[in-house]
Amino acid sequence: MSRFITGADRAQASMFPECLEDYVGPENTVRFIDAFVENLDLQQVQLPVAPASTGRPGYAPGDLLKLFVYGYLYRVRSSRELERLTQHNLEVIWLLRRLRPDHKTISEFRRAHRTVFKQVFRQFNILCRDLNLFGAQIVAIDGTFFKADNSRSRNFTKPKLQGLITTVDKNIAEYLRELELNDAASGSDGGVESEKVEDLQDKITQLHAAKERYEQMQRDLELSGESQISLTDPDARLVKKSTAQGSVVGYNVQSAVDGAHHLIVDIEATNHG
Repeated sequence: MSRFITGADRAQASMFPECLEDYVGPENTVRFIDAFVENLDLQQVQLPVAPASTGRPGYAPGDLLKLFVYGYLYRVRSSRELERLTQHNLEVIWLLRRLRPDHKTISEFRRAHRTVFKQVFRQFNILCRDLNLFGAQIVAIDGTFFKADNSRSRNFTKPKLQGLITTVDKNIAEYLRELELNDAASGSDGGVESEKVEDLQDKITQLHAAKERYEQMQRDLELSGESQISLTDPDARLVKKSTAQGSVVGYNVQSAVDGAHHLIVDIEATNHG
């Protein structure tokens, strides 16, 4: 009689708990990450080495750094995705010894120590080269677009500014024409609603102010030599993706991965599409 291989009963109790060390094999890459961070001088790279004397105990910087090095190696950038890895990825569970920091803690650690990551990842790359983990023969380069906080409505290109100014001029001309019609009507029948005239005058004033802002942006672009300007995130640019996907205000992140062991050789964020 044929039978299927079945898994263990989830409700079955065990006298001896499973050993965390058995989660990964002796040649697993995650052991290399663990050894790398453990032998790193955290004080030299300006990470706090002593816990705070007050408040709720936090996670050790070395443990959070291991998580980010793992994410760097396997191209996981989202703090929420890193949080999920701590819950179901056996390698990460082994690496952090079942610690489960939430995405806010992960994100805040990255924000507070952004300059540290650059130094650590550089040392990680150098060590990979010294251990011949980079084949240095085939390198795959790929890019992805990251959306900035800047919305499309607060990004202005030269053609867009010119189009807005043209639209404002048309609207001003239309409102002025209405004022002239009101003046003519007031002369013929003896009176026109003053509220309507004041409303038209307010709209004309607002349009003139908007036109002045757009013209100032044009002058700023001419002086800077740039082709567009973003108000919320000054470094963000309108970059084109594919024909089907259109464009996005953000950044173009390029990654170079070595073909031997699929390790990241270099990464750069640019605002050029």
